Amino acid sequence: MKKFLCIGIMISILFLNMGRNFTIKSFGADIQNQNKTVFKGVHYHFEDNTNTLWLRVRNVSGYGTMILENPNRIVIDIENMISSHKMETIVFDLSFIKGIRYAQIDRDTAKKGGIHPDTLRLVLDVEEKLRFTTEMHNRDLIIKVTGENMNKTIDLTEKTVSRGGNVRGRENEVRSHQDMTKEKNLELTSFEEKHHREEIDEEFNEEEKQNSKGEKIDELPVINTMGNIEYRNTGDRVVFLIKGAKLTSGRKDLTTNFTARYDGTEKKYVITFENKFAKLGTGVLSVGDGLVESISVIKDSKQTRIIIDTIPKFDYQILTRTSENDTAITLLKPAKKSEKLVVIDPGHGGRDPGAIADGITEADLNLDIALRLNKLLQEKKIKTYILREDDSYLDLYERAYIANKLNASLFLSIHNNAALSKVAKGTETLYFESKSSKFNGRDFAAILQREMVKTLSTTNRGIVNRQNLVVLKETKMPAALVEIAFMSNAEDMAKLKSEEFLQKSAESLCDGILMALKNIQ
Repeated sequence: MKKFLCIGIMISILFLNMGRNFTIKSFGADIQNQNKTVFKGVHYHFEDNTNTLWLRVRNVSGYGTMILENPNRIVIDIENMISSHKMETIVFDLSFIKGIRYAQIDRDTAKKGGIHPDTLRLVLDVEEKLRFTTEMHNRDLIIKVTGENMNKTIDLTEKTVSRGGNVRGRENEVRSHQDMTKEKNLELTSFEEKHHREEIDEEFNEEEKQNSKGEKIDELPVINTMGNIEYRNTGDRVVFLIKGAKLTSGRKDLTTNFTARYDGTEKKYVITFENKFAKLGTGVLSVGDGLVESISVIKDSKQTRIIIDTIPKFDYQILTRTSENDTAITLLKPAKKSEKLVVIDPGHGGRDPGAIADGITEADLNLDIALRLNKLLQEKKIKTYILREDDSYLDLYERAYIANKLNASLFLSIHNNAALSKVAKGTETLYFESKSSKFNGRDFAAILQREMVKTLSTTNRGIVNRQNLVVLKETKMPAALVEIAFMSNAEDMAKLKSEEFLQKSAESLCDGILMALKNIQ
C-alpha cells in the first residue's frame, strides 16, 4: 500500500469497560469548504454482545474497498472528500481490530493511480479473519466489522463483492458506488439481497419522508432542542421523554394509541399517532452519539410521525407515565437467554425519594449500592442492565416491562426499609409466590437473604411473600426485592452511613446473584 506522506495527530483510546457498550461521538476534522465534501469524522459504536464494531461516514458520493495482507487491513477509498489533516489514527483495544487511520491521498499519487484527485483513504488495521460489510444508507456509508467467535468468517485473501464497493487486489483503483451497482455480473452478498428486499418498502419510505405539504425530513430545520422532547443516554438507559404525550393508556392492561414499525432500512423506527395524543412541532433533533443519529417529527392535519434514526437496531418499550404526564420511549437490545442478563433496579428516584432520614434519601442509598453491585458483577463478566444511574424517575410498570423486553434471567430491586417504630431493624427480602417448580422468585430471595445476613451480620427478618408489588408480580423472570436495613432505626442507619457497609451490601448481593445464576438453565 502507498505510504502516507505525513504523520499527524495520534489519538489513543483505552476502553476500560468492555463488558458494556460504549459510545464515542466522532473523531476527525471539522472544517468548512464550499466546493468539496468535507470529512467530518467517523462515528462509531461497539456492541460487545455481538462482537461488532459499527462505523459511519457521512456525505459519501462514491467509494471502493479492498483487502490487503502483510499487514492485514481493510482499505476504503472515499472519493470527492477532503480532510484538514494529513493523517489521523484511533487505536482500539479489541481482539479483531487494532485501529483506524485515515489520510488524504496525495493528488500526484491519485493521478498516477487513475483515481479521483480528492480521495480520502480510510484504513482498518485488522486481525487475520473477520466479517465485514459495507452499505450505503442515503448518503451515509455504514461499515460493519464483526470479530471472531462467529459461525462464519471471511478469510482476508478471499475476493468478495460488497454493496457499494469491490474487494480487489489492486490498491489504487476506486470507482463510484453508482458505477459498481450497475455491473451485471457481480455476485450478490447478503447486503445486496437485503437491499432488494428494502426496495419493496420504497413507497413506504417515501411516504415517511414527506408530510401532506410534500416537506421532506432532510429539509426540516435542524435544532438543538425540540421543546417537549428530551433525550437521555445515561449508561445502559437510552430513552426519549415526550412531555404531555399520551401514547399509551392503562398500566397493567396497557393499550396503545399509536402504531410503530421499522422502515425498509431497519434503521428508522416510525411511530405514528393522532395529533391529539401529543402536541409537537416539526423539525430534526440531531443526536449523533453513536447510537442515535437523530429524531425527526413530521405532521399533517391529522397525524404526527416520530422517526428515530439509529445505527444499531433496537427494540422499543413505549409507556405513558400518567403521574409524570410524559411518555418514555426506551431503546433496548434484548439479551439471549444464554447471556443470563441481570437487571438491577435501584428503587425510587426522581420525584420519588423513598424514605428520608438524617437528610439522606433512600433513593440515593439504593443507587449507591446498585452501582457498586453493577461494578462487581461486571468484573465477574456478568451481563447487567441497570435501570437508572442517576436520580431519575421510572414508573413501576416501566421497570418490569423493560426487564421483560430485555429477556432478563434475574431481576433485583434494591431498597432500604423504614417503619413508624424506631425499634424495627434488620434485613428482609420480598418475593412473589410462584407455582413454578423450577428456580423461582422464592428461591432467589432465599439465596439473597442468606448471603446478606451472613455478610452484614444484621437481624434476619427472613423472606416475605408479597403479592401486590408490581416489580415482582409483573416480571417474567425470578425476581426479588431486598430491604437491606432500616433507615428509621438508629443502629441500622449508622451502618448505612458507612462506606464499608454499603460495599459489603453490594458484595453480598453479588455473591447471591452468582449462586442464583448457577440455578438458571
